[in-house]
Amino acid sequence: MEKKNNLGKKIIKGDFFDANKLIYNRKIIGFIASISIISILSSHSADDKVYRILKLQKDVREFKSEFVDVRTQLMGSRLSSKLQEEVKVLGLFNSTAPPQVISIED
Repeated sequence: MEKKNNLGKKIIKGDFFDANKLIYNRKIIGFIASISIISILSSHSADDKVYRILKLQKDVREFKSEFVDVRTQLMGSRLSSKLQEEVKVLGLFNSTAPPQVISIED
């Protein structure tokens, strides 16, 4: 127990990084440095993924609104009144006579 308290005091005082003892502590210093680098790289990677997800969500919203616009235009162009206006230019008009039934007997 006394060694743990002694080590804690040495770390707080700064004796842990003393030039004479640095050789003995290089393994733990290397381990802490490598863990720190891995942590930093991991957080950068997570940030990049978050930004990419946000960009893709924005693109999805834009595509959905474009889809709704195109669908609305399509539904409007399929109305019979709209079709009648477009074919008037070609000289076609609505028939006033009812359609004739053609029956084929075997």
